Amino acid sequence: MDASSIGLIISLAINLAQIGLAFHKQKIDSEIKKEEIKADSQDKEANRKHEIDKLTLNENAYISHHLLPSARKACLDYIAITWQEMDTAKIVPITFSQQQRRAEANVILYCPNSLDEISSFNEINASLTRLGQLRLLRDDFNQKLIPTVANELESFQPKTKQ
Repeated sequence: MDASSIGLIISLAINLAQIGLAFHKQKIDSEIKKEEIKADSQDKEANRKHEIDKLTLNENAYISHHLLPSARKACLDYIAITWQEMDTAKIVPITFSQQQRRAEANVILYCPNSLDEISSFNEINASLTRLGQLRLLRDDFNQKLIPTVANELESFQPKTKQ
């Protein structure tokens, strides 16, 4: 073997080593890129989850500070006004005041699931023929309508994370 053959073999070995190193470097770069993409994806997912949590907190804060107090007040006003008008009724069916009707409308606005019970209450009122039957109306109010409204108000309670 002459010197030029040895030079070619050494050159070939060096080229093969460079190809191997380049291949190895490319493989490492590919793994690094995969890890960067995975980390970036995890960061985006964490940010998305954080934004959802912030929205949930904002929604809960709105419900707690604005909607729930307004709904409670509307329901308490309706109960108080309706009770007062039932207590002072001299004839049946009771002709409820405009104030009671507005309070009733507010309850329906905040607690739409109470509509059936309110309708039933009004139907019982319309069917009364004697003052002594007023107890039927009070019983319906206490046993059906008030619990329905209370359950609906409970649904306004902010959702807690489980």
